[in-house]
Amino acid sequence: MTDPELKQLLAKMLPETLIYYPYVIDGDWEQEPFLSWKDDTFGNEVLDTELLHICWLVEEGLDRIQQVCYQSQLNHKGTVGDFSYHATWQQRTLALAKVKGLV
Repeated sequence: MTDPELKQLLAKMLPETLIYYPYVIDGDWEQEPFLSWKDDTFGNEVLDTELLHICWLVEEGLDRIQQVCYQSQLNHKGTVGDFSYHATWQQRTLALAKVKGLV
């Protein structure tokens, strides 16, 4: 999946917090898709440095069974140890979306 598609999934998992703008057309100019905070106190596009935090917000809402499935999704098959701490926001988003049945 592409980064814009993953950002759209994050918005679906936190609809009360985030909004995904697929594109903005201003005359002949088209802007890239972006993820934005809904709350006016933030009021801007989500920064790349905030994407891990957003994943954490979704993780906090998982029930116990979902948490186990999520950890299983993040762990590398055929290796020893827990590698989930090193997962990128993209890997976390995809794992969260699978656990929540969005993909």
